[in-house]
Amino acid sequence: VDKAKEDHCYLAANFDEEVKKAQFDADLPRFLATRLPAQMKKLETVRISKERFEIPEALINPNLVSKDFSGIAQAVIDCILKAHPDIRPALCEHIVLSGGGS
Repeated sequence: VDKAKEDHCYLAANFDEEVKKAQFDADLPRFLATRLPAQMKKLETVRISKERFEIPEALINPNLVSKDFSGIAQAVIDCILKAHPDIRPALCEHIVLSGGGS
């Protein structure tokens, strides 16, 4: 699952446009799932569609998954605002978000 996530998931530059594209995309990525549940004895081909970008988008916009909390951007802003006013500019200048969701 991690390999599929790393190879196929992404944050969409235009979420609504990607949703429309995924509805008509006949060439969706496929990957081999390796024994996800314990009882699964063989490999299975799994097709993923809008999940490629919906899952990462939930980190930015949790409303997509009906969660009542702020996304990463708002969480960062909230943390900065809790800091002493003298160091806020330095925090804003040096924050870099990178990496994956795992």
